[in-house]
Amino acid sequence: MSTTPESIFLTGATGYVGSALLPIFREAFPQTPITVLVRQATQGELITAAYPNTTFVQGTHDSTSLLKTTAATSHIVVHASDFDHAGATQALLPGTIARQRAGTQPQGIYIGISGAASTVEINGELGELSPKTYSDTTNWDEILDFPSSRPHVEIERQVTRDSEAAGVRAVVLAPPEILHSGLGIGKKDSHAHYHINRALDAGKGQVLGKGKNRTSWIHVEDLGEAVVWFIHEAMKEEMRVEFGMRGYYLAEAGEMSMLERVGVWADELVRLGAIGSRDVEEGRAGEVEWDEKQRFVLGGNMRVRGERLRELGWRPRMTEWEGSFRGAARQEVEKWKGLKNVR
Repeated sequence: MSTTPESIFLTGATGYVGSALLPIFREAFPQTPITVLVRQATQGELITAAYPNTTFVQGTHDSTSLLKTTAATSHIVVHASDFDHAGATQALLPGTIARQRAGTQPQGIYIGISGAASTVEINGELGELSPKTYSDTTNWDEILDFPSSRPHVEIERQVTRDSEAAGVRAVVLAPPEILHSGLGIGKKDSHAHYHINRALDAGKGQVLGKGKNRTSWIHVEDLGEAVVWFIHEAMKEEMRVEFGMRGYYLAEAGEMSMLERVGVWADELVRLGAIGSRDVEEGRAGEVEWDEKQRFVLGGNMRVRGERLRELGWRPRMTEWEGSFRGAARQEVEKWKGLKNVR
């Protein structure tokens, strides 16, 4: 059986994750027609000019008929934008299911890019270390029992449950924090850019509490390679990947503490002359000017182990995180200097 997809439908092609996936897909599958979803025709024209054998459809996550029809006519559907938008999943996954029920070959495959925020633990105060690490093998039952109020859980369960009932090959891939600048035409900034930008505004590196909380991470290129790996595996006759209710996989490369990461980019910001000290300020939630979501993410622990992928032979290639933060710091300083010059 061929492991080259007949066609791919990608959402989020101008977002941080989706725009990084597109060049990776184009390199991995140069002969495969790829269709991307864009809000504006000008975005689609930029993408099709840059990537051969790529076309676009214009719409939003609320374009139910468009999403379902395009998914039904696509061999592979990769949903890489706003995973928690219920309407998008309720159109895309039924499209793949409709393809299955129509008997269209090759059988459709659905990959949803979620996130590991459902595993965030706060140990008393923000910035404190939690000993809890969630493995997708040893903690499988706990992950399945997460309340639907946790981030992503409700849509993840819809994908696994509905695909199981329909006999469709569908997986949810859940990365923790994604590092490095974007790779394609679209959003370039990772989550780290937000934090570094706040440091430039404050003139110092900041953490919540003691900054002992730890977060797992993955490089955006490794995330893209993991999706390509899933596509190859899902098309094999002797499949090792599990789908449906077992179709949930964590993907990570390691972990770091908040204090460690802030120390690295504070050092880079000092080297660039953007702030005056490498000292990192400890602060309570009300004393640090971050919004509620950022406090939750940057003050909590998101410690995960993607052991199911490792057991199948997948390994991250990028295992060093400091370079991504130093690069993000350099980029933010350049933007910051540009804004100062404009003023």
